[in-house]
Amino acid sequence: MKKKQERFSTDFEMGGGTSVIAKSAAAPIKRVKLLLQNQGKMLKRGHLKRPYMGVANCFSRVFERKGLGFWRGNQANVIDISLPAFYVTGIGLFVIGPWHNSVAQSGLMCHVDVYALA
Repeated sequence: MKKKQERFSTDFEMGGGTSVIAKSAAAPIKRVKLLLQNQGKMLKRGHLKRPYMGVANCFSRVFERKGLGFWRGNQANVIDISLPAFYVTGIGLFVIGPWHNSVAQSGLMCHVDVYALA
């Protein structure tokens, strides 16, 4: 059986890794959203020759011009968002959950199996 320290570090890393994967999976959608939101300024500055005609048009044009450029700038997004999520997920779900269950088993509060929710 694993020691508490090993279990804590494994759960903590899993929480952070999950948030990094989730942010990277959503990066193409976020990139297209930002391009659509900023296309007016990009047209004025000459970075864009003609406006996007919708979400599908934006996806296809980005893929034509940049290939897999949907993840451009994703590193900052992962660092910016995932570190707080790393702590919230790692500490909140995997660290406080077992403590909560030990308190619950002592009869002070109701029992919630946090690992069943994850």
